[in-house]
Amino acid sequence: MKFIEGMPTKNGFSADLFLTANKDVFQEVVPDPQHLVALESVKRGVPFYTVILFANAASKDGKPDMVYAITIQRPDGTIYASSKDIPGWKNRPPAVPGLVHIAAGTLKISIDPDDPAGTYTVRAEIRDNARGATVSSQRTFTVE
Repeated sequence: MKFIEGMPTKNGFSADLFLTANKDVFQEVVPDPQHLVALESVKRGVPFYTVILFANAASKDGKPDMVYAITIQRPDGTIYASSKDIPGWKNRPPAVPGLVHIAAGTLKISIDPDDPAGTYTVRAEIRDNARGATVSSQRTFTVE
């Protein structure tokens, strides 16, 4: 897939965070952003997933090194969950320049019955270590 307009970009590296209930998107050879319908509200106990799309990750000595961190905040601002140094594109062939790829790894999110209602924020810090660039992205979802 070609570059998606509006993706956050730094030093030529572009990446963005999406939330989806469509687990099949991870099986697509060529990611289709139309399959990433924005989640605005979620139901308790129904899982959904983080998806990182990226373009133009660099390689150093022929090896890409793109990692990311995800932080989820509850409506009151406290941390619900976080994960760091998720290998997004490591030990893989170099990414094709100008094309959008789905990063490896994902977080499965499921809101429990006793979790608070309100708007949650999901933040991603996506680092292309080979290029020395970090892109930030965030999405929100509401729990009734």
